[in-house]
Amino acid sequence: MMTAAAQMGYVIFRDTYARDTGTPLEELDERAARAFTRMLAGLAAKPPAEQRDPED
Repeated sequence: MMTAAAQMGYVIFRDTYARDTGTPLEELDERAARAFTRMLAGLAAKPPAEQRDPED
């Protein structure tokens, strides 16, 4: 759900972000792709033992 929400939000506001920051769309898309990749890597990482669900 988090990944879908992030992608949809970016798609909806992409043009506005580019216009407001003065960043070309191609560059903004590249930056967004890098940030999204880093976010996914963080979501995939196992949390510290004290934060894990006992059923894991």
